[in-house]
Amino acid sequence: MFQNNKSLSKFNYKNFLEFFFYFIIFITPLITTYNDQQNINRILALQIIFVFLLLFQKNSLNLIISSIKNNQKTVIILSLFLISITISYIGSPGKIEDWGFEFVRHKYLQSVIYFLFFIATYIYLNKYQLNFKYFKKVIILSALLFVLITYTRYFFEVNSEIYNLLSFFSTIRSPGYVLTSLISLFIGFILIKNSKNLNFTDIAILSTLISLVYFFGGRGNLISIIIACIISIIYKRIIKEEIDVLIKTFLISFLLAFVALEIFKLIISLSSVPGVSVINYYTIFRYNFLDRLEIWIACLNLFKENIFFGYGPNILILLQANGLLEIGNWSKSNMMVSHPHNFILQFLIEWGLIGTLLILFLMTKNMLKGIIILIKKQNKYLIIPVLNVAGLTAHGMVDGTYIHPVTVTFLLISNAMIAANVKFK
Repeated sequence: MFQNNKSLSKFNYKNFLEFFFYFIIFITPLITTYNDQQNINRILALQIIFVFLLLFQKNSLNLIISSIKNNQKTVIILSLFLISITISYIGSPGKIEDWGFEFVRHKYLQSVIYFLFFIATYIYLNKYQLNFKYFKKVIILSALLFVLITYTRYFFEVNSEIYNLLSFFSTIRSPGYVLTSLISLFIGFILIKNSKNLNFTDIAILSTLISLVYFFGGRGNLISIIIACIISIIYKRIIKEEIDVLIKTFLISFLLAFVALEIFKLIISLSSVPGVSVINYYTIFRYNFLDRLEIWIACLNLFKENIFFGYGPNILILLQANGLLEIGNWSKSNMMVSHPHNFILQFLIEWGLIGTLLILFLMTKNMLKGIIILIKKQNKYLIIPVLNVAGLTAHGMVDGTYIHPVTVTFLLISNAMIAANVKFK
């Protein structure tokens, strides 16, 4: 009797851990729809809780020791990376007496929590199998709720800051980042299904998500999703599977998304509510690419001044705020740039060459591992995290997907899935 109760208790804790993992995946994108300065802390708190839940399970120490033994080289590189970014933090111009020190300290602690969450997620996925149906459902439900809440708030919250994209996501900006992650994951689900005929449910979901991409008009967002689509077609061709249905699914979804957005804009324009304006997706073609170029040149010059360990976290906005860095027309317009809009430059100026090379080596090694497994048809489920990382990385070349806590959370989970060669039940 006692032994049965122990088994039941163990079974329940395992299920609770799995439930909490799904909960993180589900709630993390939705947290951003609530405009509050504590959003980042809420996401970090979820990650900390998951780490502690894993530590409190039976035989957790054995799991950790086993993972270290099986990944000694990776552990060494990760340890060196943590030491490197700590040196960058200690050497940062942000001093304790400065107001900017809080930014520096918070970003450093953020990085440490991400580090621990990745390790915990890898250990968990290496030990347990996820339920594919639950995993798929929580992502799709979260994505659809994200779209519904965004459209609903836009339509009903008149005369509020909802009409300002930067205000809507003031603390952890840019819904486009979140959409890149959600859409690339959903494309992975479509590939896993491998339908021989058009699936109109998939088309409806994908077109709904893409309509919000058009709505916000994010160039990097749209291009990264197109890249994810192209990668998925190439992958299907490499493993010698039919691509006709997949191509039709993508084309119809992009077209229906455009139609859906026009209908929404028509509804808004017909409303009698004063002061309503619609964010125009033609902003994709309106902005000046030279703005990005000015940021990148300034970051390269900054990197040259401290090559090996960089200036520490959040350095770009800290230097501008103290009048120590000017970025072309941005500074002339009294505007500050919060990040380099390129994750490699971000790594270089914050962590320096040493930290950047260490993390890029691990990321590349992990991604190549996933690609090789996919090409060899050893685990088809890896297409989901591989597409997610690929989409967010493409977006990160021109924007901030590697600093946004939602997309970083999905990057950590996806990389852990690849590293653990995740299996589903």
